[in-house]
Amino acid sequence: MKKYKKRPIFKLPLSEFEAIVEIIDILMLVFSTIITYRYWGLLQERVPTHFNLIGQISEWGGKGSLLLMPIAMVIIYFFITILEKYPHIYNYPKPITKETAKNQYRIARQCLMIIKTIILSFLSYFYWQSIQSAILLKRNLNFWFILIFIVALFSTLGYYIYKLINNSEVI
Repeated sequence: MKKYKKRPIFKLPLSEFEAIVEIIDILMLVFSTIITYRYWGLLQERVPTHFNLIGQISEWGGKGSLLLMPIAMVIIYFFITILEKYPHIYNYPKPITKETAKNQYRIARQCLMIIKTIILSFLSYFYWQSIQSAILLKRNLNFWFILIFIVALFSTLGYYIYKLINNSEVI
């Protein structure tokens, strides 16, 4: 029998912080939709579709390929949002008991929400830069942003794993 089948199941309401994070995520999806409509007519038929590790354009494709980014963002948003509703099936560094379950679930759910926000932020920025590169035909992706994304992702994971191990309170 799987470990999570023995865990208690709770319907946890969103905290104020978590609600704000959800609003930010939705605004990023709206932003991506708005810039698609706003700049679609200005795009050339060929647009950047890939940047190398130092941020230089390395591949070009049809402008329709840019639509994959907002579609991917919506899929990621919905997939992770659904997954957030089932914290009892996640893997945890310590055994889950009835006494620690609610707090551990909140920590894990909040970690997933922040990771979702970081990923959507990265993809929104990348999408915006792709559109700008297509319009200007020469702009490169900022290398520092890629580094900031990686640091933000792993520091968030480290922070929340620490909280899970110590069963700390969340915001």
